Order: sequence, then C-alpha cells, then structure tokens
Amino acid sequence: MSNIKLPFLPGNMAVLKREEDRIITASIVAANADPAMSSHINLILASLNALQWAHTRSEGHLSETETALSGLNIRMFNSMASSFNLLLCGYYSAAIACMRDFMEAAFLLDFLEANRDDMLIKWMDAPDAPDFHPAAVRVWLDARNSNNDIQRGLRYRQLCGYGAHGSCDGMTLLNADAQQMSIGPFLNEALFAHLLHDLARHLPYAILSGWKFETGQSAEDFKQKSLFLAESWTWWITHPNPEFDDTEIEAIRQMVEALDQTYRQSMIAATL
Repeated sequence: MSNIKLPFLPGNMAVLKREEDRIITASIVAANADPAMSSHINLILASLNALQWAHTRSEGHLSETETALSGLNIRMFNSMASSFNLLLCGYYSAAIACMRDFMEAAFLLDFLEANRDDMLIKWMDAPDAPDFHPAAVRVWLDARNSNNDIQRGLRYRQLCGYGAHGSCDGMTLLNADAQQMSIGPFLNEALFAHLLHDLARHLPYAILSGWKFETGQSAEDFKQKSLFLAESWTWWITHPNPEFDDTEIEAIRQMVEALDQTYRQSMIAATL
C-alpha cells in the first residue's frame, strides 16, 4: 500500500478553500472580459515585477543600510501581492488593509529619501521615534508638496476606514448584495472592478518611492525601468485620474523614451 499522504483540510476549511477557488476563477474570467480590469492587472503585474527585479539584482550584495531599505521593498511586494490575491478571493475589506500597509511603507521610503542625510541612520537606530510615526511622515510629505494638494492623510484615512479599522464604512464592503452582509469570501464584480482600480492607482507612487534609492546603470536596469514606466504611462492615459495632470503624463513618456534609448545604446555597446 502506498504511503503517499494527500494534502487535505479538515471540516469546513475544505469548503472554504473550494469557495475561494471558485471565486478566484470567476474573478479572473470577469477581469479577462473587461479591458479596464485587464489594464489594472497589467499594472499590478508590472509593479510586482519591478519590485522583484530590484530585490533579485542586489541580493547578497547589500550594505546594512541597503538591507534595511530592501526590507521595506519586500514588505511592499508582499502587501501588494496579498491585496491582489485577497481581491481575487473576494475578501475586499482585507484587501484594502493590505493597500494601506504598502502605502505606509511607500510614504516612509519617500520621506527617508528626501531626508537621507540626517534621517536614514536615525530611522535604522530608532524606527519608533516620533519623526517616523506614520502621521508625522504624511504631514511632512504633504507640506513638501503643498502646491500639489496630494492630501496623503485623507487617502490614508480612507484606506483605514474601509479596510483596517472596525468602522461602519468598512462594513459596506462586507455586503455580497444590497440586502445583507456576508461572512467569508464572496464575488461582487462591481466592488472587484472598483478596488482593482484603487489598487492599481496607488502602485506607481510606491514603486517610484523605492526607486529613488536605485543607482543601477546596467542595460537590464534601464530595460526594467522602461518596462514599468511604459506600463504606468499606458495606464494613466487610459484611466483619467485627477491626481495626475498632462505635464506629469508627458514627463513619464519622456522618461520612457530616454530609458529606451539608453538601453538600446548600452546593448549596442555590449556587442562591440
């Protein structure tokens, strides 16, 4: 008799897993049939690829400071992937909590880069210091960008209210339909589509915040950055967003062209 032990989950856990798998399949079918949702997923994939590339290229060759920053990039990757997976499964409120997590890491990366001369080492030694509290970081960043009216605090509170905190607003994401709340995962295509968009629109800022510490100049560096920026540009011009104006979109297009040109030149030089 074979000693092979097949994997199994006991009791209702198996039922729950089957329902999650069913919702994942239905979510993917819905996304594939909708160009807008497909474009959100393309940007999510490009963002995860960008973070994975940045981690893989430097693995095993990091200073103490770079290792600490790499930990924030890993946290962003895990939170992004978890948020996407939870959306596919039908856990919409939990997915928003993961969005908040990677946005908090992105805000901190942005803050540390802007103050790297006096804050980076301090953060490594005392990450719980008042300067690094999430609210303090958001206030500083909003003050820096006062002319752009970015309002990171408002965006963060929305993610808290709908995903991380036990608020009545968040309970609206537990409704499988207009009648009653549902326990466990469920499929609501309207919620799925809306939250995919919300996940996608937060990603470029998070990736670019981490890239401010990137110094790679190889052909592959230029190629990977160009791929991500091209996908971001495509997404932004396809989905009008009040947070970005035409000058920012044009700046991204120019960055893509410059990186493409640099990549082609580096490839030509490599063959000489």
